[in-house]
Amino acid sequence: MKHLAVAICCCLAVSGYVVLDPNKLEEKKMKAFAYLVFPNTPLSVLPEGSSAVEGEPVEHGIITSVTSGVMSVEDYFLCVENGRAAAASLSAFFRKNFQHSQRS
Repeated sequence: MKHLAVAICCCLAVSGYVVLDPNKLEEKKMKAFAYLVFPNTPLSVLPEGSSAVEGEPVEHGIITSVTSGVMSVEDYFLCVENGRAAAASLSAFFRKNFQHSQRS
């Protein structure tokens, strides 16, 4: 869990709504994509008290970002915000299940 990264595909529809990790049919209807990779939450990455890098928490970082199609800066950051929220939920899920399997 120490070096886990979470990848999310965030799609933007013509109407402006965001879809996370779309299926093939949904992909065909989208105007733009942002493929985002986030670091795991600092609970399993950094020791207590060292989660800030230049004043920004580690979970706010992006390991990589690849876009396809045309989207505004505002739409890109909407994708980042939604992707970050999903990545945090996935990290918590992974951590919980990993800890549970370690106890068994």
